[in-house]
Amino acid sequence: MRKLLLLIPACLLGLSSVFAQTSQSGADPCGPDCPIIFSDALPSYEVECAEDLPTSCEEYLSDNGITALTASNLCLGGSYEVFCTILSANSEVDGGSAVQTECEGSTAKRDDSLAEGAYGATDGALRIYGLSALGITDSDYFVEDPSAPLQFVHTPNSGTARLVGTVHCRDNAAQIFHIDATFDNEDNAVDWLALSPMHSLLIADDPNTPGYSECAVDVASISVFDLAEGSNLVGDGDLSGVLQLSHMPASYNKRFQLGEGVNNHNCNYGLGGWFAWNGFINGTAVDGLSGDIVIDLDNCVEEQLECEEYAEFVFTAIDLDCGRVLSTTVRVDRNDTTAPVITSGPLDATAECDDVPAVADNSEVIATDNCAGDVTIAYSGEVRVDGDCPDNYTLIRRWTATDVCGNESIHTQTLTIQDTTAPSIDTASSDATAECDGSGNGAELQAWLDSNGGASATDNCGDVTWNNDFTALSDDCGATGSATVTFTATDDCGNASTTSATFTIEDTTDPVLTNDPTITIPCEEYPDDIIYASASDDCGGTTITFSDVQVSGGCLLPVGAYLRTYTATDDCGNTSTSEQIVTLIDDTAPVITVPADYTTTADALDCSADISSSAAGMASATDNCDSDVEITYVDGDWSYTCTGDDDTTEGTRTLTRTWTATDDCGNSSSGTQSITVTDETAPVGSTEDASVPCADYDAATEYGSHTESDNCDSDVAVSWVNVETFNIEGAGCYQVLRSYTFTDDCGNSSSADQIITVFDDVAPVFDAYDYNVTVECTGEDANDITYLPITATDNCGDVTYSVSSICASGGCPYSMLRTWTATDECGNSTDAEQYVSLYDVTAPELTIPADYTVSADSDDCSADISPAAAGDASATDNCGPTDCWGSQMIFITYVDSDWAYTCTGDDDNTEGTRTLTRTWTATDRCDNSTSLDQTITVTDDTAPVGSAVD
Repeated sequence: MRKLLLLIPACLLGLSSVFAQTSQSGADPCGPDCPIIFSDALPSYEVECAEDLPTSCEEYLSDNGITALTASNLCLGGSYEVFCTILSANSEVDGGSAVQTECEGSTAKRDDSLAEGAYGATDGALRIYGLSALGITDSDYFVEDPSAPLQFVHTPNSGTARLVGTVHCRDNAAQIFHIDATFDNEDNAVDWLALSPMHSLLIADDPNTPGYSECAVDVASISVFDLAEGSNLVGDGDLSGVLQLSHMPASYNKRFQLGEGVNNHNCNYGLGGWFAWNGFINGTAVDGLSGDIVIDLDNCVEEQLECEEYAEFVFTAIDLDCGRVLSTTVRVDRNDTTAPVITSGPLDATAECDDVPAVADNSEVIATDNCAGDVTIAYSGEVRVDGDCPDNYTLIRRWTATDVCGNESIHTQTLTIQDTTAPSIDTASSDATAECDGSGNGAELQAWLDSNGGASATDNCGDVTWNNDFTALSDDCGATGSATVTFTATDDCGNASTTSATFTIEDTTDPVLTNDPTITIPCEEYPDDIIYASASDDCGGTTITFSDVQVSGGCLLPVGAYLRTYTATDDCGNTSTSEQIVTLIDDTAPVITVPADYTTTADALDCSADISSSAAGMASATDNCDSDVEITYVDGDWSYTCTGDDDTTEGTRTLTRTWTATDDCGNSSSGTQSITVTDETAPVGSTEDASVPCADYDAATEYGSHTESDNCDSDVAVSWVNVETFNIEGAGCYQVLRSYTFTDDCGNSSSADQIITVFDDVAPVFDAYDYNVTVECTGEDANDITYLPITATDNCGDVTYSVSSICASGGCPYSMLRTWTATDECGNSTDAEQYVSLYDVTAPELTIPADYTVSADSDDCSADISPAAAGDASATDNCGPTDCWGSQMIFITYVDSDWAYTCTGDDDNTEGTRTLTRTWTATDRCDNSTSLDQTITVTDDTAPVGSAVD
């Protein structure tokens, strides 16, 4: 939904004034300090109901306490006519639905195949005929920017519309108008045409049909409007000023047309109409009776604005003298936030669960609303809120009262449903008796309880739940007993009724006694009063007693034969008896307990260990008949368990001790104990440091000495590793850290470090070389070791060299005595001398200047051909620029030839332009030389000076 149409007030466009008048304040009456202002504030606001929206400009002003709205110049006073147009989407205006339509407007084209931005000769969204003839614009046709279409809003409820946007001259985009046109007094074309035979529509021919054929139109779907007062065009860019638009023709026999095929240019949906114009543009008074709006309308969106109705007012004042417009758009929007008021409805009630009231009819809910329109009553259903039982609950029934804007009120009826009636006992419970089965007669008891003692009941609203207060039978003899049980019938809400009965269990049966006629048992069982008979009873436990009479003796008491009589009695006193012959024997060996396996550590000095029974533990024994059992032991041989590096393994060892227990009758038993002596003492070892010449040192060879011993191992294993090399001064001078490890047969070990010092005290030896060397000089540095090098060899590492030289006489150009020093990595050094005689048979390399040409002096024909002018030569030599003492080694000279004159004169003495050859020579100390020629030319470029005498 459109909320605001934003316009550019002309007063902000910096238009020039055509007034010659000046305000009392001295300010330009058309300047920014003297704006046009309305006499009253024009607010936008909201109302609740559509019927409260103003339906006319007059009603809006009256509602806001404005009796007469005027516009005036802030500096000059006076007044301007104020125009007002209403655009309203309000169903209360004409009884229809609240609706508005928004469209995008663009230039209507005769040829719809033209590309965007291309136009035919008569195409223009706005036509101002005569404006170009006045010299104001380059064309009478104005079009919109295709990326910014015009905006058209139509509100049928108020019968008004508005067109706003920006157009520019079709032939000059800098000539711009901002359009704000409003339309009112909408009629359906059918009704309007019927009012007068003078009324007619302007219908164009169909440009897409050969020949002349008007566009086919549906007159009933066409609306016609008047162009409202206050419509205007505001200049921008190269245009300044305002044009006021008015409806043409003044007879209103033609009106602005909206619909399919009525823009009077093509057959599209659009808007078209005729207007007159007048005003000031670029300081020139202009007017005309012919102007058109001719646009296509596309992308139209119709909005139903039920409960979003509005009234929009466009207030406009036009200052033609200053070329500016004061325009304000205000809105009154409907915003209904008040819900209907429910005045009556179904009342709350309480009912028994078997008598719930039916849902009341919607007509019982009465509601009113603050705005016109129906209030809809709807039953929303009921919500059940469970209470403390299934038949005690609350029903919350809701009805909604909704106005046309969706504001909603709710009426709630609360029904409290309850159950207060207890179940009815239809059949009472009855007593029951059962013979004891020893298990509490559970099945019979449970069946009696499950049947509620045979009772039955019913309830008025729901199901009946039975329960009873049975906890246990009384504790009578055996498993007999009785219980009086109260059975309770309870409905879903806890209302209850009761009935009672008794269940009894009795025992009248003797126990069953069973035993072997004769038995033989170990003697140890007899003193324990063990019963070798069993008894059972269906109703509970039994007690067996006996009496013995000896009938024969044995070797040891209580060994022998006995006559035993058993008596079995159940819990309720019922009894049975039986007899048995019992014979006692002894054939059981003692039970021996040997000490736990024993481990001890060998002595750290001599490897011995205490394994006596006082240290390793003593065995014990028990017997079924003999109270004094004999205990002995025997030790096995030692077994050595370590794995040494020799054939004689020593240290940790184990033996097995066998213990035997024997009773008086010769029954015996044995057990074994493992005794271990462990060697946990490491050997003791030491080393002696050593020094070794670097040439003799071998990393895999032992040096110095070591000693070692162990408490158990007579032959200790020795191993060693080189750990690190440190204090490294060079390849032959460093120290080695060697670690020795001493290990006995059982892996106990210790270590000791040894330091081996490797030293180098032997200096390098120069290899054979020529003491006297004769070479041609090369200019190299005599102190450079790469020049005529000699070599040396060292016993342990690399050799570094240095050389120093001194000059000596002899040879050409000179000789040198060079002293070499060879130094090994440990600082040992050796010196050697080398005598070098230099010779030179190579001439210098000469560089001469380029050939030189110079003009002769204009006065005396002289010329400067000195090396400073003609250029100097330079040279290099294989022996360098100076000798070893710093004396010069290269000498440069030159010799000039005679002049050769090249001009051909008129006499035998030719003068003027001339040439000579300059021969340059470079000579070194040993008289080797090189020569090159340079040509020098002096040209005569000066004409003679002459005079004649009349």
